[in-house]
Amino acid sequence: MSNGTRPLFFADHLLVGVVCLVLVSNPSCSGHSASGSASGNVNAKSRAQASPSPSLSVSSLTLGDEHGCVLVNGVPKCWGTEGFNALGDGNSSGMSNGAVVVSGLSSAASQVSAGYGDTCAVVGGAGMCWGSNYHGQQGNGDTVSGDIVLTPTVVSGLGSGVTQIASSYGYTCAIVNGGLKCWGSNYWGRLGIGNNTSVAYGNLATVVAYPSDVVGLTSGVSAISTNIYNACALSGGNLSCWGFNGFSELGQGATSHSSVPVNIGFSATVSSFSAGVLHICAVEAGILKCLGGNQYGQLGIGSTDGNSNHSTPAAVSSINSVTQVSAGYGHTCAVSSGVAKCWGSNNYGQLGDGTTADKNVPVTVSGLSGEVKSVVASPMRHNRFSCALLASGSVQCWGSNAEGQLGFGSSNALTPVQVSGLF
Repeated sequence: MSNGTRPLFFADHLLVGVVCLVLVSNPSCSGHSASGSASGNVNAKSRAQASPSPSLSVSSLTLGDEHGCVLVNGVPKCWGTEGFNALGDGNSSGMSNGAVVVSGLSSAASQVSAGYGDTCAVVGGAGMCWGSNYHGQQGNGDTVSGDIVLTPTVVSGLGSGVTQIASSYGYTCAIVNGGLKCWGSNYWGRLGIGNNTSVAYGNLATVVAYPSDVVGLTSGVSAISTNIYNACALSGGNLSCWGFNGFSELGQGATSHSSVPVNIGFSATVSSFSAGVLHICAVEAGILKCLGGNQYGQLGIGSTDGNSNHSTPAAVSSINSVTQVSAGYGHTCAVSSGVAKCWGSNNYGQLGDGTTADKNVPVTVSGLSGEVKSVVASPMRHNRFSCALLASGSVQCWGSNAEGQLGFGSSNALTPVQVSGLF
């Protein structure tokens, strides 16, 4: 693809990816999508379900392609589509509306990340993945299209020293001994290795079969965030990104893609950030700012700008005290003073305000009782949804539910419903 052009989606059924939501002190990842309509919406609280025990620790909420995962006392539990064995329970078809336990792990995980038909986790310092290897994202040297890894397997060379792993659309990145490595498909230079050509395979273009160093980020990396088109990393409080730049989301004042990390315009220390699809957001000196595309009002600046590009970070309107942000595909969510707020595209009810109308400023997610610990916006074009992890340990989701990705029932939800099977 030439620089500055809009992304070509490989095929409708492959239009997927992952946004990795990153907190400096507690990395977690996210993503999602598919196809469907906004019909069948429900607007009601979930039915009575089991509540988390005070002895349970729930963390690392992540959304992938039509599935989500969390850690419950270090045990990964996932829900949604079973395609490619993304849920890690040995099934590669159908769906599970409620959470199931990932099998084959001998010890507790410290983090989990859901991607496109695949999932990864940090287990005892090792990076382990399972599910689809369609683009070599398992990092095991295998580039056979359609390969499926049925049980959690250590990524080549990542048997120790891993502190965070981020699974995305056809590629994966991990912090290893403070340095950043990426592997898989290298479209638009999103691996950050200095070029966008490598081992060609079929019409899937460029694949790097093993973890490779990201240019300029071989030490000091504290957090990462990935999406379908580009990736970002935090090092010494400085935020840099690389990959696709069709909407000036790399902050360069142009639309040329970059195969190496570049500063995207945040000058002060960044405390939380998220690489969304066609836009990027970060909390800089306590102020939430976003840049890139604003087709649906996802920048939260009080306007919708069609295909206009915003190459300079702009402060999000009507929000303060932001502790965490998650940028998705056409919508964004954040935690403000313990309250979940979302804005942007809302065709499936993914903003959680009980409507399907887009919003260009933050609105409060309805019906969440108690303090919100983290909120994740899915980064997919179809079947968009969002989920929140409450301080109580409850996980609640809203928006599209075409593949059971809300973890409860089969209808779309305009307000949060509780994921079942976690406790």
